[in-house]
Order: sequence, then structure tokens, then C-alpha cells
Amino acid sequence: MPAYPVADATEVEQLGGATLAVPFDRGSMPHAAGEAILDDRGVPVAYKVAANDVISTVGARFCLGEQWLHWVNYVRRDGDALFAGDILNLDAHTILSVGDQNGVVHNNPLPDGFVIPPQR
Repeated sequence: MPAYPVADATEVEQLGGATLAVPFDRGSMPHAAGEAILDDRGVPVAYKVAANDVISTVGARFCLGEQWLHWVNYVRRDGDALFAGDILNLDAHTILSVGDQNGVVHNNPLPDGFVIPPQR
């Protein structure tokens, strides 16, 4: 069973065939003590990594799986290693414009056929 329900193939609001997840911040916790960056509606759209953060715990803090975090950060990061000060993207609409890794913004191509929603 996929981590997220499979989207209708004609739906533009999807990520790699999965329905879009909406992050919810459960608050700072050990290994996910960084800063949530919110949009105008108060929805977490990015996350500033703190020292000793762990990707799986960051995902748990925002009710997102590791796979989701990997997908929305694939283009601008090179793997799941976290460094204090990194910006993790949480929003599928900013895959091409939000995120960095240890001060570097990567430019990895998306896999062939991987569908992302319209970008802001």
C-alpha cells in the first residue's frame, strides 16, 4: 500500500502519482527542534534544520513520511543528510525553488515521467 493514496492520473495536484500531503506541525521535539516556516494561512511550507535533527523525526513532526520529504527535496538536495541551517522543503508546489543542503542548492533532474504539481 502506498504511503499516500494514489491520485487520479489526470489530476495536476499530485506528486509522483500520490495525492498531495498537507503538513501539520506537532511542535518541536528531540531530533526535530528546528524552525517551522509557515505560509500566510499558517501551514508549514519549509523547515530550518537544527543541530542533531534526523529526517525521520522531522517527518514525524510534520506528519509526513521520509519518502515525501525525499520527493519534495530531490531536486535541490543530494540525499537525506541534514546539516544545521539547511532549509527542507515541505510543499510540493515549491520543489524547484525551496531548499538547500549544507549551503548548496543542487539541480538534480526529476526522474522521467515523475509528475509534480504546478510550481510557484
